[in-house]
Amino acid sequence: MVVGAWGGEGRYILSNGVATAASDVFVGGITTNLLYHKPYALYTCCPVTNHCAKGLLRVAGGSFTTDGTLWLSQDGAGVLEVGPAGSVTAANVTLTNTPAALTGGADLAAKVKFTCGPQGVGTLTTAGALTIGPGATLEVDSTALEARGQFPLISFGTCEGDFASVTVTGRGSVRKTATGYVLDRSTGTAVILR
Repeated sequence: MVVGAWGGEGRYILSNGVATAASDVFVGGITTNLLYHKPYALYTCCPVTNHCAKGLLRVAGGSFTTDGTLWLSQDGAGVLEVGPAGSVTAANVTLTNTPAALTGGADLAAKVKFTCGPQGVGTLTTAGALTIGPGATLEVDSTALEARGQFPLISFGTCEGDFASVTVTGRGSVRKTATGYVLDRSTGTAVILR
């Protein structure tokens, strides 16, 4: 599955239900060397020299699963948005960065965004490897979140790399653990002695 390729713009939005991809999913471009090995013929009719595709995979609700690798920004700008009732599962997740040398001046790094609801947030899960390339960012909007506690955002088997920046709009902070990334909105009492 390819969402946005060779200068084009693609969007896949799931608001409810279940969607399953049997092979790799590319959001924000795909390089021709990967495409040649896939059962697609798109490369015969598209300008493969254009490396600034835009792709958006939004799972506002429901479940999106791929048996392959979920690639963001493999040859363009890829964005994954997960809503409060959304669940994304992949065998592996690779967040890449299309370099400025290919795009004419812009680094097109992968973006992962979570939007919280009143009681929680959706998840991104891989039992395999999460690979985070240079410049990839994580954004969390917790303004609607009323519940307190620790909310898993991303779960992984192994992780290579880290996000260049993590931004939280609203209250809470994101921390990395041995098995994933967690939004922490714990309750507690602070006592300040002077």
